[in-house]
Amino acid sequence: MRVVASGNALLSPAITRQVIEEFVRGGAPRARPAPGLELLTARELEVLRHMAKGLSNAEIAAELVVRRRP
Repeated sequence: MRVVASGNALLSPAITRQVIEEFVRGGAPRARPAPGLELLTARELEVLRHMAKGLSNAEIAAELVVRRRP
């Protein structure tokens, strides 16, 4: 409630996932990709796809075999 009362927006995880999925899909047809998308590496696009599936940071790290440094 405090987040919304302070004027910020709060989206449920389900809505956030839908927004990201739509972004990854490209939303409405466009003549060109979203600005800056071409600057992402293959690995960054892979992470973005996992985000669009709604995976948490820990789940994405497990999927991509990322380990914490000691």
